[in-house]
Amino acid sequence: MDLQPTQLIQKGIFSFIDLEFGRFLARISGIFQEEVFLAGALVSKAVREGDVCLDLREISGKAIKESEASSPLFKLPEFEQWKRALVQSPVVGNPGEFTPLVIDSKERLYLYRYWQYEQDLAKALLALANRSIHAIEPNALSRGLERLFGPQRNPGVNWQKLAAFVAATRPLAIISGGPGTGKTTTVSRILALISYLQGEGKPRIALTAPTGKAASRLQEAVEQSKSKIDLPPEILETIPSEAMTIHRLLGVMRGEVKFRYNRENPLPYDLVVVDEGSMVDLYLMTALLSALPKKGRLILLGDRDQLASVEAGAVLGDICKRGPSDLFSNSLGDTYYKTTGEKIPSDLITHGANPLADCVVQLREHFRFGPSTAIGRVATLINHGRGEEALEALLQAGQVQWHPLPGTENLRAKLKEVVLETYGSYLRDTEPEQLLSSFERFRILSALRRGPYGALGLNEVVETILEKQGLVTRSARHYHGRAVLITRNDYHLSLYNGDVGMVAQTEAGLRAFFPSDRGGLREISPTRLPEHETAYAMTVHKAQGSEFDRVLLILPNKLSPVVTRELIYTAVTRAREGIQIWSPREVFLSGVAQPTRRASGLSDLLYPAR
Repeated sequence: MDLQPTQLIQKGIFSFIDLEFGRFLARISGIFQEEVFLAGALVSKAVREGDVCLDLREISGKAIKESEASSPLFKLPEFEQWKRALVQSPVVGNPGEFTPLVIDSKERLYLYRYWQYEQDLAKALLALANRSIHAIEPNALSRGLERLFGPQRNPGVNWQKLAAFVAATRPLAIISGGPGTGKTTTVSRILALISYLQGEGKPRIALTAPTGKAASRLQEAVEQSKSKIDLPPEILETIPSEAMTIHRLLGVMRGEVKFRYNRENPLPYDLVVVDEGSMVDLYLMTALLSALPKKGRLILLGDRDQLASVEAGAVLGDICKRGPSDLFSNSLGDTYYKTTGEKIPSDLITHGANPLADCVVQLREHFRFGPSTAIGRVATLINHGRGEEALEALLQAGQVQWHPLPGTENLRAKLKEVVLETYGSYLRDTEPEQLLSSFERFRILSALRRGPYGALGLNEVVETILEKQGLVTRSARHYHGRAVLITRNDYHLSLYNGDVGMVAQTEAGLRAFFPSDRGGLREISPTRLPEHETAYAMTVHKAQGSEFDRVLLILPNKLSPVVTRELIYTAVTRAREGIQIWSPREVFLSGVAQPTRRASGLSDLLYPAR
């Protein structure tokens, strides 16, 4: 490889950290070997981009290019040569060996700690799935399910009731479903059911989510749902009225990167509920499972079809793997029928189902927007990879619309009307709470972070439009009405990657306001904020866990591996009332046809081949 490190960084092939890690491994190997250097740099890059490991066989011999249309910069070693060099290196070991890199039996190359995270998480999940809980009186369970979820439904299955049955009878329940399938309504009733069944000694329950905004939404949804549950007040009082971030739940220790609660000091809760599970990365999920008490229970809510977490891993997608996780055991089917009188369809029952699969329920009924609504119809078509039909539905206008992407020379003019109609109105508010509430009604989403159609470029265009209209004054970096997005965790300030706040003028000067997971807003001096950027436009990844009345999705002007089915589906399902998509036709169709694939060995550990 003849390219200099600065060239590799400038062309976006590697970051400085990737190259330094590769050089470090090559140096401590004793003899510099390009195969070891490349392995280290590529594993570092893979984790940085969301993969847990590197599929050595898949990338061997691959030509590395700056873009799909450009000429190859260099070629990676062939598989046999590369693997031989790695297994002979002292920095690469087999599973269980304490070396910087680990290569497993399927030629997946890991950073040691990510290999260990995967092992620990799989072990914890399978232990939960195989553990039994105290005996439940069948008649009490039957009465509780009917009271909370209605009488038996035949033909067909009440999927919310099935999810409640699983959560009540097992220490682990994973409930997946798209927006509007009633996940938080279901979990509120599940918590009431568990408390109802427990009788004396009410359960200690924690509600949690990956971000402050997601925790706030969970708290609000549970409170609303709780008011509609017809059970005695003493039972409803056991359902928490406060949700918190996972980081706050685990207890960030000042000056350290570990948590207060862990395997040696478990959480003081009997049951932990996690919302927006697709946003939880491998490390954080492993830390959470490690901190569960010996008899603790976990309910994980999320949408398996959304984008995976910003950090490494696709934990919810690996747990809810299509096929293995969709089938229930005969035993569960029989017990559910005896309890409720409802039969699970025979094509979803199998002999000898994996114990974990009996813990996974996919909610299939939409209450907010079903297949008959425009957003629901387009989301379903995208999720099934039917791009042409989705595009046809978008072309019919109305609630969902597709427009050709304007050229860079016309982008500002095209955006002006949208920006003034949406962001122009919120900037007329003066109070921080009003500013933030109004701002959250609309968002521009982008697939990319950089470039004219990326979040950074779009933010500059929006700020210019607002400034020319006299709606903002950019005499300094911070100004009244500036929306800010946190891009790096700050455990001391309890601000995390993806949190959105608002800068507002107060009597004490400019202050940044963020939703608190204790309710209301908390204020911070803008000069103390960790790394952040303007948030008029944000990447779809950063929008996970959020919902807006209206969304404008802007896709790039050329094909990109970043534009995937999950990205477009996630963007569409952020909208409650309407969405516009600005995109070249071929970029949209290519994206819908391209499912995301994150390199990971977790699903193989959870669902080993028979």
